[in-house]
Amino acid sequence: MPLTVERLRTWILVSGGVLVLVLGGFFYLAHWKQRFLTRDLPKRLGVDIQQDSTGFTLSKSHNGRTLFTLHASRAVQLKNGGNAQLHDVKIVIYGQGASQRQDRISGDEFAYDPKTQTVQAEGEVLIDLQAPDAGTAGKPANAESTIHLRTRGLVFNQNTGVAVTTQAVDFRLPQAAGTAVGAEYDSQQGLVTLQSQVVLHTVLDDEPATVIASHAVMNRQIWQVNLTTARLHSEKRDASADSATLWMHPDGTADRMLAEGHLVMTTDDGTELDAPRGTAQFRANSRVEHVHVEGGVKMHQTPPDKGGTVRDGQAEQAWLDLDAKSKPAQLRMQGGVRLTESVAGATPLQRELRAGHADVAFRDGVAQQIVAKESPMFEETSTTKQHKSTKLLQADTLDATLRNGKFLDQVHGVGNTQLTQQESMGQVEVSHGDDLVAKFGTTEVAEASDGRQQIVSAVQQGNVRFTRTAPAAKPASASKAGGATGVDRSSGHAARAEYRQADETILLTGDPRLTDTSADKAVVDMAAEKITMHRATGDALAEGAVKTSYVSEPGAATAHVVGERAVLAHAQQTATFTGSPRLWQDGNSVEAPTLVLTDKPRGLMAESGADGAPAVHAVFVQRDAKHPQPPVRVMGRTLVYSDAERKARFTNAVTLVDANGTVRADKMDVFLKPAAANTPAMSHMAAASAPMGGQVDHILATGDVFLDQPLRHGSGEELVYTADDGKFMLTGSTKRPPRIEDHLNGSVTGDALVFFSRDNKVDVENGPGRTVTTTHLSNKGDSK
Repeated sequence: MPLTVERLRTWILVSGGVLVLVLGGFFYLAHWKQRFLTRDLPKRLGVDIQQDSTGFTLSKSHNGRTLFTLHASRAVQLKNGGNAQLHDVKIVIYGQGASQRQDRISGDEFAYDPKTQTVQAEGEVLIDLQAPDAGTAGKPANAESTIHLRTRGLVFNQNTGVAVTTQAVDFRLPQAAGTAVGAEYDSQQGLVTLQSQVVLHTVLDDEPATVIASHAVMNRQIWQVNLTTARLHSEKRDASADSATLWMHPDGTADRMLAEGHLVMTTDDGTELDAPRGTAQFRANSRVEHVHVEGGVKMHQTPPDKGGTVRDGQAEQAWLDLDAKSKPAQLRMQGGVRLTESVAGATPLQRELRAGHADVAFRDGVAQQIVAKESPMFEETSTTKQHKSTKLLQADTLDATLRNGKFLDQVHGVGNTQLTQQESMGQVEVSHGDDLVAKFGTTEVAEASDGRQQIVSAVQQGNVRFTRTAPAAKPASASKAGGATGVDRSSGHAARAEYRQADETILLTGDPRLTDTSADKAVVDMAAEKITMHRATGDALAEGAVKTSYVSEPGAATAHVVGERAVLAHAQQTATFTGSPRLWQDGNSVEAPTLVLTDKPRGLMAESGADGAPAVHAVFVQRDAKHPQPPVRVMGRTLVYSDAERKARFTNAVTLVDANGTVRADKMDVFLKPAAANTPAMSHMAAASAPMGGQVDHILATGDVFLDQPLRHGSGEELVYTADDGKFMLTGSTKRPPRIEDHLNGSVTGDALVFFSRDNKVDVENGPGRTVTTTHLSNKGDSK
């Protein structure tokens, strides 16, 4: 058909109509989409929508309170089931109740899913969380207390008000910042949860610190953060626990903390603390003010150089107060307190403090004083290959002072004090008193810088009682009294006792008294102005107004000795007295510049010393019921008494004086009666004697013997005197026969001359058969 003008006009009109219809359809479709965004989308979201010049604003309310608003500069309906694409989104979530906080979530691209009613970010998202009290009581929101989070892939659920992401999170708190993987924000409960790999960088005690946790939950309503498997690291300290709860101030500073489960804290000085539970209180600037650990606390400290001093401690619980500079100020420990210190070296040293309660005071962060109560005990042990020595201090209260926070300076015990010193060889010394001060210092085996300070002196005062037991210096047989063998025992008391490590002695002063009660030795009870005892040997030195009682064996009579100085030597089993000493027993006595009592063999020695010194002076009693006799006095330069022989031997210019006259000789033996003969009424056990105890039995004078009596004078080489009958027998030799003479009748001589103290007759014995001739000396000038 040919194209005519009419037909062309008709085609143009039809095409124009179709175009109008198409354009109309496009306009209708655009109008329909607009109605979806302004009517159907809000219906599906359950929110109201208003369109303004800047885009779209959506909001949701409940009970007249706005829960949140969502503003997008543009919203695009997608074809996949009604999903929408939101651009340049800002979500504001409002605090409920009295709070007027406004939390904000913002991002460039979000996708809305009407089926799940969620909004999901497709790019980076910023979250700003205000403090719970922001804007309350007329206060403006404080930007410094806002929490900032940056993440991707955030999903916000409009029904629950919860925003979740599984991707990396950067967050910033007031005073801190960090990272995590995965986060959840619950707008209704005010909770922020960091799902894993939490790392927080902050400042603690004015130094950078890092907190690492496997999980963290923050409750902004009460500014509380719960950390799981938490670890803290800083330059000066590290800490870890199964869980930790931190309460903060709105400005982000720490308020208090609770850590539970395997709490472990370490410091840069090698100190490690382990406890099941601990709490910390902070000052306003996040400085630790107070720490409390409980449930069985353990402490261990190893020096950085892995040598030197190692310290350990334990208690049921402990409190630590810190000063404004976060330095320790006061430490309190309660329940089963035990502090130990081990010093390595050639002579290892171990110290231990045990108590029910202990307080440690610090100055400028350095320990200065430890006060222990509730049955406190301080023990110090030093060990070598050959020897072990232990010292134990006890009191109602022990107060220890330290130097440089490391070295013990002194320990002061108050009330019921006790000092026990024990050696590995079996020696044990125990002293009790009201007050005790032990001072520490370096010894010949210690260096001033290695912590090896040991007890160098200890002073105990107030009703001091002292006991010592030790193995005997030499093997000894069993005692008749108790059957114990080989043990030295001594005890004493004084107003004051001082232990001196330099010479290993104990000085007793203030009316001191020392008693040696060794089972198989003589018993010595000694008093003096001061008594010094050597710990290792048990030897004792008494000085000033010495008074001693001596019992040679159980049941024996007591001998008494006085002097200015006395030395007890255990190894030699002797007691030496000087300074004008005097011994007496049973009426017998000995005076000399030096007196020595011996136990093995049992006896006595006395000597005058240098020429010109006073001679040994002894007095012996003679008891005869029928013929009472005055005592016998013997003087010489030396005296040796043997209790086994009951013999006192005098030598060197010996002189005997009694009521009958004087005997001089080179040597003289005074024999005492056996102990049983002295005390016939006593049992055998009680009849034992003491040195120089008992009555004279007989006397033997030898050498150049001279006799001077009122009626006679005699000379010879040997004179025997028998006390029971008053008999004298004078003998000599062929060169020097015995001779007795008086000034009227001349002399009498023979092989032996026998006479008696009770008459004036002389029996002269001559020849092999000893013919006896009796002669009488003059009596008042007459001879018969």
